[in-house]
Amino acid sequence: MSAVEGAKVDKGQVIIRIDDRLARLRAEALRAQIGSVQADRVRLAAERHMTESQAEATTKTRISGVQMTEAARDALDSDILLAQKDLERSRPLYEHHVITGKQLETAQAAVSRLKSTRRRLEAERAQAEGALAEVHAELD
Repeated sequence: MSAVEGAKVDKGQVIIRIDDRLARLRAEALRAQIGSVQADRVRLAAERHMTESQAEATTKTRISGVQMTEAARDALDSDILLAQKDLERSRPLYEHHVITGKQLETAQAAVSRLKSTRRRLEAERAQAEGALAEVHAELD
């Protein structure tokens, strides 16, 4: 029944029906969007937590690498000192023909080898510190 202007209607009589299908579809689409955004938030929070955990583990590994090279360097320093003292004692012994030239060369080679190893450890330490700095930069 169509409503006509000026027509008489009874109380409670339906005079017009509003088509709410479009509004319901929009509401459903918005609810779906809300669900998608909420799922994205949960996913992103999990990814952030995983990234932070990975960064923390990487940082600890890099710090450990720096500490390890420092400890090896410190241990090597005492070995270098000992080898240098042996070399210093060997020189007068060689001059007085108590030891051979080969023995003196062996003492000199030991000092050179240990110093070379220390330079390599310094390079490894610098590399480990660089890797640690990269991790800190990624976190910032």
